[in-house]
Amino acid sequence: MLSRKSFKYRPQFETLESRALLSANSAVKAIASHVAHSPAINRLATAIVSNIHSAAHSATNLSATLTSAASGTATISFHSNTEHGKTNSMLNIQVQGGAANATLPVSINGTVVGQVKTDASGNGSLVFKTNPHGPNQQAFPANFPTSLAAGATVKVGTDLTGTLATGGLGEHHDDDHDVDETKTSLTANLTGSGTSTGTVSFKSETEDGVAKSLFTASVQGATANSLVPVSINGTVVGQIQTDASGNGSLVFSTNPTGTQLAFPANFPTSLTAGAAVSIGSLTGTLGTTSAEVKHNAVVSANLTGTTAATGSALFVNENLHGLALMFFTVNIKGATPGAALDVTVAGTKVGTITADASGNGTLVFSSVPAGSALAFPANFPTNVGAGASISVGTILNGTLATSASH
Repeated sequence: MLSRKSFKYRPQFETLESRALLSANSAVKAIASHVAHSPAINRLATAIVSNIHSAAHSATNLSATLTSAASGTATISFHSNTEHGKTNSMLNIQVQGGAANATLPVSINGTVVGQVKTDASGNGSLVFKTNPHGPNQQAFPANFPTSLAAGATVKVGTDLTGTLATGGLGEHHDDDHDVDETKTSLTANLTGSGTSTGTVSFKSETEDGVAKSLFTASVQGATANSLVPVSINGTVVGQIQTDASGNGSLVFSTNPTGTQLAFPANFPTSLTAGAAVSIGSLTGTLGTTSAEVKHNAVVSANLTGTTAATGSALFVNENLHGLALMFFTVNIKGATPGAALDVTVAGTKVGTITADASGNGTLVFSSVPAGSALAFPANFPTNVGAGASISVGTILNGTLATSASH
């Protein structure tokens, strides 16, 4: 938690407004006139707005996993980013364990958009990209849906079918505002009834249609000089040979070197969070690895009513490099001078705005309260996000909506 002493006044909010705020929404701009009087909130708003400015874009992330006892597994991910009017998209289809040396048609909502050609092991891929490069990528075909959304049906071959859902199969990066790769990072700490412990990690990256994966299982304090089975979802995929201290490790790699081994044939084709893992009698569950920067919520609303008064609201709840930042503000203009107006969030009264002589007023809550910014009240609703209602007295109402996708 940042202390107030960590903030030093730097009267540069006009510069911030002229640069970063030009690309932010009207709710963020409304903060400027208020936070300039509070050095600590100035700095907090600077960090928040800069973060919004650097990542402000709309994004669509869809995925599906298709399975069939006879035709293996297909994983499908679709990612599309629109920033400053420019859209970059990628569709990535990976087939494993399908028919060998086959050509499998790929359909979306009943329309064939391409083909996956499998190798002798029944594996293959198809990658469409807005700006294709390399031999494994193709441009989107002319008949590809102009708007792809959750609920779209996808089919690979004759019996691999499923429905796209919101969310990705891994962590998605777009370093050059382009969609090049997907990453999955999973870990688990394993424990049992004794003093021995174990860890399991799985990392997989698909770039330009080529997948690279690494699986590591380690144990400490197990029985010395023994073979300890390693299982995933009840299936033994390998063994760890422990040393005289009862320690040992097992490593599978797509491109094994040294003591690393190739992935066994029975290794799961799609490993996700929630998979059960065990090393001997030690057990655990794979979970996603926390990202360094996690964006939780940036939502805003324009407030209107039956009078001439207007208002705006902004709520930011983000975790930047481990630092939790929360910021909520409601600004009103044109209300009755001196009126005391209750501010309600999702049906809960969280504070009051008293309009000044011009009928204007502001309420600010911050995780780093200073100046006129208050600490968040204990009854502030949890999980505030898009769809939450905001009202100011009986004169202004609105609904929070996503301001920026990250």
